[in-house]
Amino acid sequence: MKNSSLSGISAIVKEVLEHKTFGAIRGALGRAIKLSEPVTPEVAARFLADQTFAKTLIGVRSQSEWRDRMLNDPVNTEFSVPLEAGGPADTRSTDSIAELALKSANAYIQWSTQGFKEVDSETLERRRNACLGCDQLKDAPETLAYRLALVVARDDPRVCMACGCLFMKKTAMPNEACPMPAAGDQNSTRWDEPIL
Repeated sequence: MKNSSLSGISAIVKEVLEHKTFGAIRGALGRAIKLSEPVTPEVAARFLADQTFAKTLIGVRSQSEWRDRMLNDPVNTEFSVPLEAGGPADTRSTDSIAELALKSANAYIQWSTQGFKEVDSETLERRRNACLGCDQLKDAPETLAYRLALVVARDDPRVCMACGCLFMKKTAMPNEACPMPAAGDQNSTRWDEPIL
């Protein structure tokens, strides 16, 4: 995918994520993909949690056959988390979901510009060992945002409490950095990499 296409898709994803309620996101996403009605709660939840799905759905928005296949994908049912309200006027805040999704989308977009390359095995092992020994590594909070993210991650449910990232995903991405300084060395991270 060309960088200009990717930046256009990114702009649409960000525009949808600017909405502050789940109902508004459902409506904005429906309009963005050229529907006359809001998307289902499951599609909206998957859009918020799965960057690949979000990017692809926006990318095929003008190709109704492919768009409709994605909207009817059986995997969407995995995103039917219990919600107190579900109509298009649903006013529950999506701030934490949107913030996590936007942060993840930005990391994903940066990663895509590098061809989705992962760090070498030595770097990956060093980073993961540092995280496994870190006091910031905890089980994911019981929030909607993390329940959605964990459906996609499926690896290890622990997150870095300093940055909010799923550690198994973040440690593999060359464009990511540990947010914590190393003990006794303010110029290096806990991954033993220079602070950027």
